[in-house]
Amino acid sequence: MKFKILFYFFIIIITTMSCSPSLEKKIIGEWQGKMSNGHKVNLIFKDKNIFLGIVGNESVKGNYYVDFLSKPIKLDIDVGEKDKALTIIEFIDDDKMKFQNAEFKRPTEFTDAVILYKTYK
Repeated sequence: MKFKILFYFFIIIITTMSCSPSLEKKIIGEWQGKMSNGHKVNLIFKDKNIFLGIVGNESVKGNYYVDFLSKPIKLDIDVGEKDKALTIIEFIDDDKMKFQNAEFKRPTEFTDAVILYKTYK
């Protein structure tokens, strides 16, 4: 009986560990979409938490931090002195995610203002 419990516990740990890296890698890449005002936006997430955002002719560079364990997923984008965006995201599939931003504090749910981003590889 103890062996079965240890075996199942081991399987659960291995499964959890193998899922985490793929989820973390899911955000890596270039995501594009349109803001509610119609402006095109590109968000580029690189390894080592490097971030580049391009809206129209303006760009910002900084770092990003993701809490994949929270529901919804919390994404912080820190561009230094300029601003820190506290956002939430949800992966719809491998090529689409919901991105919700708010002006003063982190949103707790997705609203009609959700921006859909699609990655191109």
